[in-house]
Amino acid sequence: MIPLRARLVGVGAVGGYVSWKLADAAREYCGSYEISETLLDTETVLEPFVSIVVGVALALVIRVPTRSDSWAWRLAPFVLLMLLLMGMVWIQMAWLGTPAGGTSDSGRCAVSNVPAWWPGWMPV
Repeated sequence: MIPLRARLVGVGAVGGYVSWKLADAAREYCGSYEISETLLDTETVLEPFVSIVVGVALALVIRVPTRSDSWAWRLAPFVLLMLLLMGMVWIQMAWLGTPAGGTSDSGRCAVSNVPAWWPGWMPV
């Protein structure tokens, strides 16, 4: 059986990648890469790797219950990791995000450059 810590690290790595992919898809959908190429060029190369490393780091700092047979205690670290990863998506979109005020060349996004499919419960 795979240890709980190893599963958390795997979920953290995949979650970090998905976090980057969601922000990247929003930028691609709105055509934001063409708006501010100099800003996004250097970040685009490193961002997936940094996202994966941060996801793994978040997984490593979560305390794993050692002597519990309860399914709830075994599930708790994953729930906490998911909450932290959702926070990472929000930070990625709010910090790097899509440059507001530019004109989206795709014509699919408003001036805010936030796609219509972006989750409404996650502010940008």
